[in-house]
Amino acid sequence: MTFGFQINNLSGTPVVSPTTPAGALFVQAITQSAGTSQTYTFANVPGGSYLRLIQSIPGGHSYSIGTDGSGYATLTLTAITSGYIAFTDSSFIVFSTYTTETNTYGILTVNDAGERIISGVYKTPQYLQKLNSSSWSISNNGAILNPNTYNWYTCSITIPSVSSARKRYILFSLPTGYDTWFSIDDTYVPESFTSSFTMNADVFSSSSPVMPDVYIFALDGATAINSNYGIHLWDASGNITYDSNVANMFISNIAQNVSFPIGSGSEPIGTIKTFTSAYSDLSPVSVVPQYFQTRLSRNGLLQTNEDYYYGGSRRNGSSFQTQLFYVYRLIGDYTGPLSPATYSQGNYNNLFVPSLPSSLYT
Repeated sequence: MTFGFQINNLSGTPVVSPTTPAGALFVQAITQSAGTSQTYTFANVPGGSYLRLIQSIPGGHSYSIGTDGSGYATLTLTAITSGYIAFTDSSFIVFSTYTTETNTYGILTVNDAGERIISGVYKTPQYLQKLNSSSWSISNNGAILNPNTYNWYTCSITIPSVSSARKRYILFSLPTGYDTWFSIDDTYVPESFTSSFTMNADVFSSSSPVMPDVYIFALDGATAINSNYGIHLWDASGNITYDSNVANMFISNIAQNVSFPIGSGSEPIGTIKTFTSAYSDLSPVSVVPQYFQTRLSRNGLLQTNEDYYYGGSRRNGSSFQTQLFYVYRLIGDYTGPLSPATYSQGNYNNLFVPSLPSSLYT
């Protein structure tokens, strides 16, 4: 595109331009209780094709995206339950790549693809804080079952308290050049949690793990900085949705349709799936998708094998990669189904994995 306008931050770095990828407009955070189903309608998103979902708590669930008779985007989320294993709730953070604006004045910003970049309806998340990789506590649990060249590390980090109630979302700068794979705990923090808490990660590595820096963003409660220049955008109620003078969520690259190998058939344990995302930053801040399997089978007449599989992710140069790890087995009194069964928590395919340039967030 040879025309349009560009927004720079206080340091003079471009943060909005005709080539900026869309997907940073925060629509809603949804937590669905296990065993319930609900349809959500988004009147300011003109069709389901514009929705982008990021899973933040990987309960057992199914979902469908559509468009209703009024042209509004819809999301039907069903959080399943089971008589054999305990499913957690499911949580999604919903973003959009386009909006129907309600203001009759202001600036409409679109990129070369015709997608909305900033909006007077939905807020752009604002950067809050960085936690250095040295803050992680790491414990080695020994070798996993398959591939047995990997050790399983349980890691934890303290997420600091906040002074005001804001929905928060946590991202990570995955290191590259290491055989270290990450499976992160819940990454969405509801506004009811203002005190500090411990976030956990399961890490699989063939050597000592190299941990990521942690980046915390506020999804709501956007604030503006008084300045004599820049762009401020408000919604129809007078709430700030965008301020070019603060560090906003700025998507630089997207790995589309990411999936995990299912650990059987043509994708056995040890399969590594690779997805191209030409990172423009040496240490991009990335979403880490979550996927788990529990497989139940008979062990004789009176016992059950419970086999636990974890999906892991890593960055390898300009690529995003996934792998499924067979971590451990429990043997207990028989309570499972009559034939072998696999239960999944989280989605294993069609995942949206955006990344941000870490140089903007110090």
